[in-house]
Amino acid sequence: MLAGFLLLLVVVSCLGSYFLLRPAIRFRARLRAAALEESETAYSPKATLIVPCKGIELDFERNVLALLEQDYPDYTVIFVTADQDDPAYSYLARFVSRFPDRARLTTAGLASRRSQKVHNQLAALQLADKSSEIYVFVDSDGRLNRHFLKRLVAPLSDPAVGVTTGYRWFVPAHRRMSEILAALWAAMEDASVLADAQFALPWGGAMAIRRQVFESLDMARVWSGASTDDNALGWAVRRAGLGIAFVPQCVVPSTEDYSLSQWMAFGARQLLLLRVYFPEMWWPLFALTAVSALVPVAGLVLIVTALIINPAMLAIGLVLAATALGPVISTAMVARSTERLLTALGQPVAPLLWSDFLAAPPGAIFLLAQFVRSGLTRRVEWRGVTYELLAPDKTVVKAR
Repeated sequence: MLAGFLLLLVVVSCLGSYFLLRPAIRFRARLRAAALEESETAYSPKATLIVPCKGIELDFERNVLALLEQDYPDYTVIFVTADQDDPAYSYLARFVSRFPDRARLTTAGLASRRSQKVHNQLAALQLADKSSEIYVFVDSDGRLNRHFLKRLVAPLSDPAVGVTTGYRWFVPAHRRMSEILAALWAAMEDASVLADAQFALPWGGAMAIRRQVFESLDMARVWSGASTDDNALGWAVRRAGLGIAFVPQCVVPSTEDYSLSQWMAFGARQLLLLRVYFPEMWWPLFALTAVSALVPVAGLVLIVTALIINPAMLAIGLVLAATALGPVISTAMVARSTERLLTALGQPVAPLLWSDFLAAPPGAIFLLAQFVRSGLTRRVEWRGVTYELLAPDKTVVKAR
């Protein structure tokens, strides 16, 4: 019985390593190809950028300037806050005065039945120019390269593409362990959901959609009770049978200053959103994370047992413990490919150290804890507001 169970553990560990490394290899290939691509397209219709803001974030001025200095023929940026008391409002007002022909600023009021971010975006859309053909949604905490908008819009010339998306890359602000874990978490998440087109999901910090598609999906109604912009949009796009195009060149570096508790809350929130909108993806990723986190621990237990009691278990223990290399190798592949791509795009960032990747195995244990937390509740706290996620299109504000 014990031998059979240990054999099963070996098989499961091998499968876990395969499903962990396969998307990382595919993701690295996509990024390597993207670093060599010259994106030239004549498709650049009038676009409206929607930028919801809350507070003054790290590198805020540089990020806002990057939004207003895109190499794109005709676009408008609409910044939106909940109210004029938000610290970002007066700051943004100065930028709007500097770029009066390109930037606008509005307020949305407080949300009650959807997330504040979605509420802000819907309010900003009311100001979009009627001649605008493209809606672009970005966050204020990322630093965009000058050609970001042109590259993100280009694939929308294909009518089969419903939405395009970039991806985030966390840059540790102070090199604290929590920030390194966040960067490794982002690497695993990026590879998991963007390596294959059939699993791709849009990311709210960099997504574009044709206005006609946005309206045909009735996104104003879908978002009317949504807890998140990106998963709700991806949910609607998939239901309509349209594609989600990943644009590697639209990687967005974001300097993050996370404490451990902040990162744990952030990860659990992201996974809860995934569970609400795409449970068919949440469960396999939960299983893969459990294998990545627990099998190496089982291997260490067997090694200790072999050294003290039963030497016959040593070989199996070593095999199981060796699966800890899976997260190390996969995160290293994604990180190095992303760093090379950012350099090719003229946005070099401080690279992660090789020693940082050794935090990936214990990071898998933290990730498992985030999964468990996301599976036990439908309540989430986000920027000072507590929401209850009842359904993909039904959200209730519980407390402020």
